[in-house]
Formats: sequence, C-alpha cells, structure tokens
Amino acid sequence: MPKEYGQALYEDDTQNAQISMLINGLSLVSIDHKNLRGIILKGRPSPIRQKIFNSIKTLFADYKFQKIHPQVLDSELFGGLDFARTFETGRPVHTTGYLNHHKSIILLSMAERLEPSLVCKYSTALDLNNDLSFLVSDESTDEEIISEALQDRLAFSVSIENLHYSQTKNLLFDLTKIQLAQDALPSILIDNNVIKKLTEVCVKLGIESLRAPILASYAARASAAFSNNQKIMDQDIITSIKLVLSHRATKLPDETDLTEDDNQQQTNPPDNNETKLSDESLEPTIPAEILLDAIKSSLSPQVLKNLIDRSKNLKSQKNNSGSGKTKLSNRRGRPLPSRAGKLDNTKRLDITETLKSAAPWQTIRKKRSLKNCSRIIIRSEDIKIKRHEEQSDRLIIFTVDASGTSALGRLGETKGAIEILLSEAYARRDQVALISFRGQTAQIELPPTRSLVQTKKRLAGLPAGGGTPLASGLSVSYNLALQAKSRGLTPSLAFLTDGKGNIALNGTPSRVISASETKDLAQKISSAKIPTIVIDISNRPQSEAKDLARNLMATYLALPRADSRSLSTAVTAVMD
Repeated sequence: MPKEYGQALYEDDTQNAQISMLINGLSLVSIDHKNLRGIILKGRPSPIRQKIFNSIKTLFADYKFQKIHPQVLDSELFGGLDFARTFETGRPVHTTGYLNHHKSIILLSMAERLEPSLVCKYSTALDLNNDLSFLVSDESTDEEIISEALQDRLAFSVSIENLHYSQTKNLLFDLTKIQLAQDALPSILIDNNVIKKLTEVCVKLGIESLRAPILASYAARASAAFSNNQKIMDQDIITSIKLVLSHRATKLPDETDLTEDDNQQQTNPPDNNETKLSDESLEPTIPAEILLDAIKSSLSPQVLKNLIDRSKNLKSQKNNSGSGKTKLSNRRGRPLPSRAGKLDNTKRLDITETLKSAAPWQTIRKKRSLKNCSRIIIRSEDIKIKRHEEQSDRLIIFTVDASGTSALGRLGETKGAIEILLSEAYARRDQVALISFRGQTAQIELPPTRSLVQTKKRLAGLPAGGGTPLASGLSVSYNLALQAKSRGLTPSLAFLTDGKGNIALNGTPSRVISASETKDLAQKISSAKIPTIVIDISNRPQSEAKDLARNLMATYLALPRADSRSLSTAVTAVMD
C-alpha cells in the first residue's frame, strides 16, 4: 500500500480525526460554498461548540451570519410588511427576510425540531439561492432525527461530540491557501469517470440520493484546489468519500463486491470509439482494497446499525405526526384570548385588541413624535393575534379476541357497544373502528367511521373461532392508530381479551414466541402514548391480561359479565 494512502486513511486518534474532518469540511465549504451549501455539526450546546462557531465566523468574515430559531415566522424568513412601521408612517414599509440576503450564512439551531413546512422552505431556499449557506446545529437523539431533505442538500456532517476543549486550539484555517484555492477552482474540471466512481461507491454504501455523488464530486474538486492539484487525484476522491458519503451510508460494502467490480473493469476495458478522453484526463485507478479501507476508516458497522435504526424511527415519527386532542388555530374552533405576537401569512390580526392595547399610549407617543401625526401610533408590542382552539375528532379502536367458544358473545356485546357510541358520535365527535383477531391473523372488520348504518351492515355475521393471534391484533391496532394520527384524529385503543395469545406474527402456533412479540408490541404502543384500556372479559381475571395492561401502561378493567352498555360506559370513562 502506498504511503500516502496510509496517511490518508488512518488518524492518530478519534478526536484529532474529528478536528481534521471539521477543518477540511469548513475549508472546502468556504472554497465552493455555492455547490457544497453548508455543514451539519452534531453535538450538544457547550463551550466547545461556541468556540467552533466563533472560529467559523473568522473563516467567513465576508458573510452575514444570521441565527434562526426553529419557530421563525415567514415574514422573518422572506420579508414582508412591517405593520407597526406602516401604521406609524402611513405608507407600506417592507422588511428584508433572512433568506434574501446576499452572501449569507444561516445558523440553524435545533434543526431536529423543525416542522415539515419549515424544512420545505429551507430546502427550496437552498435550491434557488446560490449565495446562501447553512451551518446547522444537530442536537438530535435517537428519538429526534434531523430531516432527510435538509441533510441531503448539505455536503458535510461532522460530529463534535467527545471533543476536549484543549483540542479546539488546533482549529486553525489557512486563509491564504483557501484564497488561492478559490482562484484555482474554476480551472479544475470534474471528469465523468470521477462521477461514475463516486456513484458506484454510493451504490455500495446503500445511498439512494442522486445529490450525494454530485456533492461528492464538487467536494473532490474543492479538495484538489485546496491541495494545489491541477486535476482531481485519487486522494481527493478519498477525501470526498470520507466527508460527504460516510455519514450517508446505510450499509457496509462487501470487499468481494468491490474486488469483482474492479476485476470486471480490468477484463472489460471501455471502447475507445465510445469514450474519448484526453491524455490529461484523470482515470481513477484507486485499488479496491484502498477504497474499502477509506470507507471503513470513516464509519463502523455499529455506526451503520445506528443509522438504520434511526431511519426506522424516523419513518415511525412521520406516521405519528398527527395532531393531539386539541390544537391551536387562528381561523376556527373555540375562541381564546388574544396574545401578543408577530404577524405573518399564517396568523390573523385582532384589530380590536390591538387598538385597545395602543390607545392608552397615544398621548405620550404623539408628544415624543418629531412631527405632528393625527394617525394612531401603533408599536410592535401592541399587536395582538387571534387564537382559537380546535378540537380534533376522536377515534376509538376496538380490538376484540374473536377466538374460542365465547367469541360470539364477546363480538355481540362489542357490536352493541359500538352502536351505542356511534349514536352519540355527533355530539362527542367520535369515530369508531373494529379489529378482530382469530385463526392466524388480525383484520380490520370496520374501518374508522361515524355512520351507524354502515356499521350495522359491516358488523353483521362476523366469523369467530380458531387460534388467538394476539400479537397480530396489537400490530394491526398500532398501525391503524398511527394512520389516524397522520389524518389529525386522536386515537384510543380498547382491547377485549384474556391476554392469552398462542399464534406468532408469522402464523405459526407458539405460545412462547407470541408472548415475546406481544410484549414488544405493547411497549411500542405505550411509547407512542396512545390512550389504551384492556378489558378482561374472561370469567375470572387473568394474570396474562394484567401483564398486557402493564406493558401497555394501560388501564385494566375486569368485566366478566360485560354487556354493550357497560362496555361503552367503561370505554368512555377511561378515554375522557
């Protein structure tokens, strides 16, 4: 292995490697900010992070730094009408938004808490404004993950966790070298073979985004300019892989796959008639084992496992993004007292309360005014925003054990309880759904509805008997609850069972596997904080049902002689 490769692949220790990646990433962004667009710093607030921010400001001295909090208004982002100044002057006064400044660095804090609407606006701004760069602070945990759309548009992501404050003294930038690299950048061309090689690496790493190889090619070009190379070298490609592709990886490539691809390229050389390259063009000839080591030096299988787990959690969060029982609205619902705030296109001005707030100060303000003004002088602190509380519809999901000999009775009483609840649905804004589990799986017998006529038709003649796939019942209930949340409903779960499952999720009979799967699914439902009740309808209270309620963190209720009225009353009392 050549010496220069060994120097590029291995660092003295992890912390020095973090500092090195941070310096390289920020230097490359300053060289080609129009294409690389920014960097993500993963780490909690600390003096180390603040010192890094101060160093970055010296690197981008010609840029305007603007810190934006996650709850920023549209008028602050894109500009708009300044109502206070407009009222005061009697003519429209407009403000300039954060995203409209020339050569601007956006300091985005707590990016993991951004609403999807804000992520869309930032992504659009990055696509349209080439003079805009982002410095994103990622304080996410396993439960909070920064948006994939934002990560996809920023070239670099560097962790600053586990750094010692003393090591930040090495955070120094060669400003002269960076300036020379900026001047040399336009003369360096990105060869098609570079993009091809980086695309193949993306495939091996499980990276699906097409932006990744494009950003990596720009990073390789900036690295070549920074290293005073006339063209992109192998070392520049390795640098771009470590900085741009390693944190995007979802799997670790197999060495055999890389070796086979390398051998195939040697046995099947490109046709000279189809591909004509000049003698000065670069033909990346990085050995397969070198490329594999470059990837492994930047990430580990454990890191990749965590990335995969995070991806799964992110999907779950997306499905679980619906509104709760109540949500604030500015247009409909029960009126609430107005509050002070800033206007944008999502809020409505409460004119009466605004004038009431400004009225007591008119005498003082007009005396302090330099010119005679007959208009009402309104300040920003006078503005009041209308508020309403909108009550979301509630969905009660009944999950009934339809197995065994007593299933017919359980189903019959459940049907009656559902009909009672639906008769009160209009006043209570309730919807109901019914899931039954029997045989080998669970199925939705009644989709969410408020229609009593449709319910009676769907519930007539439901089958019963067979095995007890309790785990499948929990799984179907959980997925239906998440779908309800995504549509703005507030779901609640009611399980009618004795807690004795004997069918696994794959349909095979096994009490042990079923118990384990039931426990895992119950804990997942409890973590989603869905109101739940377990109604034990066996002749005698069963310990299995109590254990199920404990794992669900749900209310346990034993109703051995439950009828339709008692079921509906119990569910209503617990869910309210």
